[in-house]
Amino acid sequence: MPDQKGVRRLNYSSSSLPWTGLAIKVTTGERKCLYRLKSQVWLVSLLSPANSALYCDMDRARLADLGEDRPILVHKAVSSATAAFFGVEMLSTKLSGLELFEAWGPSEPITLRIRNILREYSQDADVFQELLQNAEDAGAQTCRFLIDLRQHDTTKGLLDPGMAACQGPALWAQNDALFTEADFSNVTQLGAATKEHQENKIGRFGLGFCTVYHMTDVPFLLSGHTVLIFDPNITHLQKHIRGSARPGIRLNLTSTVAASFPDQFGPFRGIFGCRIGRNTKNLRSVLSHLDPEMSQYLLIFLHNVQEVSLSCLSHGSSSPEVVQPLATVSREVLDEMGFPLIRLRTTWQSAMDIHHFLLHSCSADGEAKELFRKGRKRSIHFMPPSSRVALPLRPSTTIGRWLPDINGFKGRVFCSLPLPIESGLPLHLTAPFAVLSNRKGLWDTTEKGQWNIALLRDSVTAAWLGALTRLRDMYKQELLEDYEYYDFWPDVYSIKYPFTEAAKAFYRALIDGVNGEQPVLFSDGQKWCPLNHACILDDDIICETQLSSVANRAFSLLLSEPQIAVSLPEKVKLSIKTFTSTNSSMLNTYNWARLLRLEHLGMTKDWVAMEELISRARTVEVLWLQNPNKAYQRVCCILDLLDGHLQESSRNTTQVLFRDIPFLPAVLPGNMHKICCPNEIYHHKLYSLVHLIEPVLDKEALGESSKLSKEIMEFLGVKCKPPVSTVLKQLERASLFSNALSKKKLAKMVQNCYAFLNDVVQNNQSRVEVAQRAQAFPFILVSAGFVPACKWQSGFWAPYLFKLPRNTSNKKICGSVSVCVIVFK
Repeated sequence: MPDQKGVRRLNYSSSSLPWTGLAIKVTTGERKCLYRLKSQVWLVSLLSPANSALYCDMDRARLADLGEDRPILVHKAVSSATAAFFGVEMLSTKLSGLELFEAWGPSEPITLRIRNILREYSQDADVFQELLQNAEDAGAQTCRFLIDLRQHDTTKGLLDPGMAACQGPALWAQNDALFTEADFSNVTQLGAATKEHQENKIGRFGLGFCTVYHMTDVPFLLSGHTVLIFDPNITHLQKHIRGSARPGIRLNLTSTVAASFPDQFGPFRGIFGCRIGRNTKNLRSVLSHLDPEMSQYLLIFLHNVQEVSLSCLSHGSSSPEVVQPLATVSREVLDEMGFPLIRLRTTWQSAMDIHHFLLHSCSADGEAKELFRKGRKRSIHFMPPSSRVALPLRPSTTIGRWLPDINGFKGRVFCSLPLPIESGLPLHLTAPFAVLSNRKGLWDTTEKGQWNIALLRDSVTAAWLGALTRLRDMYKQELLEDYEYYDFWPDVYSIKYPFTEAAKAFYRALIDGVNGEQPVLFSDGQKWCPLNHACILDDDIICETQLSSVANRAFSLLLSEPQIAVSLPEKVKLSIKTFTSTNSSMLNTYNWARLLRLEHLGMTKDWVAMEELISRARTVEVLWLQNPNKAYQRVCCILDLLDGHLQESSRNTTQVLFRDIPFLPAVLPGNMHKICCPNEIYHHKLYSLVHLIEPVLDKEALGESSKLSKEIMEFLGVKCKPPVSTVLKQLERASLFSNALSKKKLAKMVQNCYAFLNDVVQNNQSRVEVAQRAQAFPFILVSAGFVPACKWQSGFWAPYLFKLPRNTSNKKICGSVSVCVIVFK
């Protein structure tokens, strides 16, 4: 049995200790304290050094779970204040194995430091980006968020009674990467910018984690078996944190620790990761601050994280696995196209959006690379000047093809993750910009501002031009539809500062070239060329409705390779004028003023020398074999210019040369087409008299507007009057192949032949020849076909006598036939 007198002395001593502590400290070099050693049978109270005992700040009923590792405890009569005064360690501290981590940073109080940071990170939504950024830097592929609205009312089994306030709703964030020891060290160093020198990291300032203090005073961080608990205000872990210089604790979450503090770690059961608790009001407002439009672009430029999700665990849920999905963003690389395309799939409260982007990255030379090199020597740590751009595309209705997706598009600026900045450019862009510590803007002063401008001029512009080259290649391979070469060019009307610097560099590269070569980015829809081969018609010409189509067609036809005719929209012309010192009229632009100056300088106007015309006529036959339509157009031009020469004068030598050059299109018997010499063919008006046996000028090929005056025909020696024998042969050929000809065409042809022969006979020309030839073949066309002239009469007694068809029974034709018949009768 315990000594009752000893117990009374113990109670007296413990009650008087706070008053006698100073004397003990002065009179002895070692503080003494009462402790209790409990064996299985008896209890003895002894004096012992304070550093060898523990103060029990937990439920004593749980001590039985510790087995033989029971600690030596201070007597329960000793108050916690007295134990703390003598520096007695708490039992909970001993069992948890926690460590206190030191604060890092400026001399200002850590709470003031956090408050200043939160002023810069003004929205709860910043938490998601900053935690996503940490996941990317850790090499994680997935990042999940869970809004937990459950309330845990138990207050026992906690690390500290003050932690009871942290058992309410929480935001959990999880990724599939483990913290390293260096990561644990870095996260406890507030504002230390521990990743500044790591070129593969996108976190730069050591401030992003502090955004969690928008929603909580006590964030938890769990990775593996290590738990960090932050309490910079020292209001929830007062038993374990002694002083503002130690803003949190670290402990190893073993089974013993979990058993010792079951209610503290109970909420972790079934939940995937990092816990942040306490501020229910702020937590409920998280969704209202999230921007669905901005969220869908989170993963565009990330290398590691491929999926982000947000779920909700409602109050009173029976199981932590029963969650409600709120949003998911996933990123997929499409490799089958042979081009770097990505698909972003965003699900936001049951609504799904899918976006596609063509990505291109580039690390350029120039000022940015020089600043990067100099910065290393001067300990100014810029990242390598590499940039990426994303051009929006959408699938076509034709499988495997794509379309530009620029309607309503707003170009955003990224520093791996989206910044709240719109550029006014027709693309998204990311670069290692010098960003303000709150990620709300870019530096525009000092060396950091100079660095940003250099990135825009060099690496961003290079990536932009490279992406347009990719689009050009897709267009050539028929993978891109409805694409105008200038769709993704900067527009002076919408671009914002400082991204005007990228626009300036873009247009300067088009004009001056890159490494001595102009980008091949101009197109007429079929061929591509650089700026110095792109020819443009002035708006004053195009705006004239009657002239526009003709001018464009003629302009395209007359340009010789490698030049091509391209259209240049007004926004591009104004952008060139605004962003460069080059006036668009100084480019290869053809306008009235330029034409007038050339004429004043002596340029030939509507006149080509006869020798040149002869030279061009000799090229028609070869051109016709390659492209008949172009050959016909060239013939029309030659005839038009030749008409001008004939009105002035002409020489016999040029006439002889022209007549022997095959350059006129002709229709041969059998409806064949060929290029012939002028003196080999008949005038097109004689078609019905000779076309079955002789070539005829192809008027249809030349078009209605072609100049075929009588003077030109005579000059070229085109046959304008056929011999009688030729017309008779035409009739004979018609009689042989009448079944192959339509009745209407046959009747018209025969009518014209009869009229021609009638004129000849009435003028006493070739009467004998006509009479003899008319007896040699069926000469008269009747309704049943051709019959000999001897069988023709005004009546109808077939098969002995026939009369002319009704459509040819007019006086003129009857007279013609009558004369012919009289002659040979």
